[in-house]
Amino acid sequence: MYDNGPNEWHIQFQFFKWLETTYPELREVSFAISNEKGDRSVSTMRNLKMIGLTAGVPDVCICHPTSYYHGMFIEFKSAIGKVSDTQKEMLYRLKKRNYKCVVCYSTGEAINAVIDYLKDFAAQADFTGRVGGRPCKMTASKTESAKKLLASGTSPKDVAHSLGISVPTLYRWIPAPRKEAVRKRTKKQLSLDCS
Repeated sequence: MYDNGPNEWHIQFQFFKWLETTYPELREVSFAISNEKGDRSVSTMRNLKMIGLTAGVPDVCICHPTSYYHGMFIEFKSAIGKVSDTQKEMLYRLKKRNYKCVVCYSTGEAINAVIDYLKDFAAQADFTGRVGGRPCKMTASKTESAKKLLASGTSPKDVAHSLGISVPTLYRWIPAPRKEAVRKRTKKQLSLDCS
């Protein structure tokens, strides 16, 4: 007899153990969907279908959106397991509605799929404590350099270009002088030039 590796139940069990220890906040919004017929009687299956049991629904749902997906569904299979036509159809329908759907044949595959799913910066920020957004273009040293260059009379456009930033970014960090101050300075310069 051949060893076909762990069964679906074991793979899913190991996955939830990993999820609980690695991303407990994500585990809070993740659940298994018991869609297997198993030892259920015909009447039990009929009653379950009447209250919404649907064939082909994936084994696990992760209800955490990223900036691209609404959530994630995982279908677990053993090493020799095959995805049924009904499951393929359901996975297709879910993908069409912007859900990430994967079929995993091992715990490692499922873990990698979740890590890839969370690579979306906004989604991962919730679990790593990082604040979302792009990395800051201006550092303290760049701000000081910009102030010195502007004070020496270099144009804002040239300062921004030399620092590799846009002019609006420059003004976000170093506000432009107020118009009144510029007018007073200009009048003083004019009066000195005329005398």
